[in-house]
Amino acid sequence: MNHPRNFVASFVGVVASIFLLTMTAAFLIIPYSMSAHPGEASTRPIAEAYHPT
Repeated sequence: MNHPRNFVASFVGVVASIFLLTMTAAFLIIPYSMSAHPGEASTRPIAEAYHPT
């Protein structure tokens, strides 16, 4: 009867890892690259005709 306990422990570990990766991207990587959190007023003006190519 140890198999269900191992499965639950593995499942919780995977879910926690995915959650941690998602939160890291949402609250650290994306705001760092944008220099602000999404939804915040930007301090830099954005050119209306800006196109990267």
